[in-house]
Amino acid sequence: LLGTETQLTNQVRESDGRGRHTTTSRELFPLPGGGFIIDTPGMRELGVISVEPSNEAVFAEISDISQSCQYTDCDHEKSVGCAVQAAVLAGKVSLQQLQGYKKMKPGQNPHALKKDSKVRFEHKRKEKRIHKENKKSLKEKQSNWDTDNEI
Repeated sequence: LLGTETQLTNQVRESDGRGRHTTTSRELFPLPGGGFIIDTPGMRELGVISVEPSNEAVFAEISDISQSCQYTDCDHEKSVGCAVQAAVLAGKVSLQQLQGYKKMKPGQNPHALKKDSKVRFEHKRKEKRIHKENKKSLKEKQSNWDTDNEI
């Protein structure tokens, strides 16, 4: 990727065809065509903590228009009275802008649960937590009722 060999590498394992970490310190490499590559040994994932503020800033026009939708939970796809769809039809907002807006807010799009495994996982985890709390609350109420109604 860099065009030259800048770091030592190990052989690829024959058993599974995967490489092994060789580096032990973090390092940032500039790419010849622009951009950077970061070597972070031991780090498996890098993600965005929250896209809400940036999403609102990047798609401010769509956010403003969506305030005029008939329903507050409008999906901006098939909902009746959708101001965003009306703006797309009127040429005020491009379809590409709307698609980008939906991609940045996958949790808002119910169809994203089917497509995005991370969104689906988070949704399941949230549902499990709510179910667990409800179950605990019901047990406590039952226990209190049994205690109050002892003969």
